[in-house]
Amino acid sequence: MRVTREGELQVNYLPILLGLLAAVIIAAADSYRRGRKIRRNIRDTWGNPPVKQRWDVLESVATYWNEKSHCQPGANDLDAITWNDLDMDKVFARINATCSSVGSEYLYARLHEVAYSAEELSDFEGLVQCMERQPELRERVALCLHRLGKNDYNGVSGFMFDPAGRRLRYPYVYPLLAILPVLALGLAFFDWQAGLIALVAVSGVNGVFYYKGKAQLAGEFVAVSYITSIVATAGKLQKLTRQELPLFSVNLRELAKALKPVQRFGSAFLAGARTEMELLLEYLKIIFMVDYLSYNRVVATISRRHSEFHQLWREIGRLDAALAVASYRTSVGNYCRPEFVADFVMRGHDVYHPLVETPVPNPLDFSRSVIITGSNASGKSTYVKAVAINAVFAQSIHTCLATSMAMKPSKVLTSMAVRDNVVEGDSYFIAEIKSLRRILTALSDEVPVLCFVDEILKGTNTVERIAASSAILDYLAESNCLCMVASHDIELTELQEEAYDNLHFREQITESGIEFDYRIRPGRTTTRNAIKLLSHLQYPSRVVSQATSLAENFSSTRKWQK
Repeated sequence: MRVTREGELQVNYLPILLGLLAAVIIAAADSYRRGRKIRRNIRDTWGNPPVKQRWDVLESVATYWNEKSHCQPGANDLDAITWNDLDMDKVFARINATCSSVGSEYLYARLHEVAYSAEELSDFEGLVQCMERQPELRERVALCLHRLGKNDYNGVSGFMFDPAGRRLRYPYVYPLLAILPVLALGLAFFDWQAGLIALVAVSGVNGVFYYKGKAQLAGEFVAVSYITSIVATAGKLQKLTRQELPLFSVNLRELAKALKPVQRFGSAFLAGARTEMELLLEYLKIIFMVDYLSYNRVVATISRRHSEFHQLWREIGRLDAALAVASYRTSVGNYCRPEFVADFVMRGHDVYHPLVETPVPNPLDFSRSVIITGSNASGKSTYVKAVAINAVFAQSIHTCLATSMAMKPSKVLTSMAVRDNVVEGDSYFIAEIKSLRRILTALSDEVPVLCFVDEILKGTNTVERIAASSAILDYLAESNCLCMVASHDIELTELQEEAYDNLHFREQITESGIEFDYRIRPGRTTTRNAIKLLSHLQYPSRVVSQATSLAENFSSTRKWQK
């Protein structure tokens, strides 16, 4: 910049242009480096177990499911007791290789939504297979979803189920506040001093309103920002999947089109104040209350189009979950797609548990109710849980950990990891009978139930346990239910030998200790290991011999020797 002889000011624009060009090049290079790093991470993590789950954010991941189950409960949804009995938080963590919060929240909900639909499972399977077979598309989709990213406690689910409750309390105030700076600028045309004073005063008032309200609405602003990113991501994904997934792409395009105002007005929340120009724009946003006006428009659009937004959210989550399931299948190697049949059975080969590092696969013929007996730690509970989890997997992610699996779509209920409830004052036995009662009340002629019980009624005395357990098992056998029970009570196998099949696990005591092969066998168990374990752990010989004598006498006489 220089002054000529005539007194004119001349500006040299070349340094300015070079500076702007350098800024653009630096930004582009930074974006390229970040993109390359993400791509490398996508390739390296594919087909491997995900990194350890951050348990402190599991509450955030569960937010969508908690909202949905409260507002839109499903008849066959997995209840909280069954979820906890099967350690499904850990199972979810093993599968959860999703790239975005939408994907992880959707996958968490999907594992609860055990509601069979041939069409929906077929559509989901199509997405999974596309991600398995087309690595280039998979990488592009994963990169797009990574850029959407994981935003813990994003608050989006509240806008899906109660958008009207997110509206500002006094929406007419903010347009009025936004007009005041315009009036002050208009006044400056007639009296610049008065206009300047008015503008400064109005800016101060609006600044106070802005920051006071922003402190109260911080969570809602975060949600709107993520909602805007979700709608923008939908537009990108529909272009990426246009050729390989045309129906998915068309559906996503129509949904994104209906929500176009969200992206237009919500873009105000995406930019941060990093450069001088952006800082100036941030000040203007404060003075003209842009965030509040934009927030109102976004909430109005979501309120009017909340079903479309919910569907768009689920479509993006479904694609991200399909990506995670495809990676999970690659990581386990031995899996199959379930076959759904009309007969009320569940049959499979080489069934195993997803959380056991070196599992022993076992056959499955669950065409009649069954009691499984065996020694402590022989594999009863693990087998029962493996069957139950595979029933959930089949109807949620269309994947079974077996070489083959056929079953009738069914509701899954368990009563296993019962605990006493200190808060409600329930003893162990009270908690146990409440857990079993919910299974009995869920039985119906319309919906078949797969019921899994571990150590039925172990919280009470032997006589009443056997009597009550037998009566409950009779009731279950006569209902539209298949029941798999793990028990130490040989008496139950005798009382229920007509209604229930018998299977068992066994062990072998050696000089080095007790050994298990974890193989399931037909019939009831003929061995016990509790007293042998006392001997192995070097209990006093008198204790071991007396326990052995009492047990042998009872087995032969069915009476306890005094």
